[in-house]
Amino acid sequence: MRVKLNFILICSLISMFSFSQEISKPLIKPSEGKCILYFVRPNFTLSSLGFKMFIDDKYLGKLKQREYLYYECEPGEHVIWATAVNEDFVKASFEANKIYVVRLKPVHDDLLSSDLRLNVLNPLDYDDAKDFSKSINKDNGRKFTEVSVQFEDEYELIVKSMKTYNRLLKKNSDRIEVLSSNMNFLNSNYPEKK
Repeated sequence: MRVKLNFILICSLISMFSFSQEISKPLIKPSEGKCILYFVRPNFTLSSLGFKMFIDDKYLGKLKQREYLYYECEPGEHVIWATAVNEDFVKASFEANKIYVVRLKPVHDDLLSSDLRLNVLNPLDYDDAKDFSKSINKDNGRKFTEVSVQFEDEYELIVKSMKTYNRLLKKNSDRIEVLSSNMNFLNSNYPEKK
C-alpha cells in the first residue's frame, strides 16, 4: 500500500511539473546575412480560404487557418502583402540576422469570403508575443519558397497590387502598416505578464 501511495505521489509531482512548464520551439535562424519573416494565422475562422502571400513582386503561396509559414529573405526595404477579397500591405525594413513576424487576421468573415488585415507583431507587446508563441509552438509550420508565377492573372494581380501600394504610399495612407527593423523577435517563449 505504501509503495502505491509513493508511486502516485511521484507521478502527480512529475505531471504537475511538466504541465507548469511552457515549452517553446526554437525559432528557425536565418542564414548569415539574411533575415526570416514569419507569417502566422493563429485564429480559427469560418473561412477556410487560403490567403495569397507576397513579398515585393514575388508570390510565396497560400496561408491557411491555424498555420504559420516562414520565408528567408535579404535585409533591406520590402513590401509584404496579401490578398483575399481585398489586399493589405506592410512596408518593412529588415536587418540582417533578425526575425520578424506578421499576423494575418481575417475580418468580416463568412463562409464564402473574408477580408484580411496584416498586423505587425511587436515583441514588446504582451498580447503579440503571446499570439506568436501560441502559433509557433504548434507543429503546423512550413517554409515558403518563391513560387513561379504560372498564370497570367497572377502576374496581372502583382502589377495591379504594386500600383495600388504605390498610390497608397504617396497618399501616406494608414492602410499601410509599418514594420521597423527594431521589431524583431529573439525567441518564441511564452511571455511573462508584467
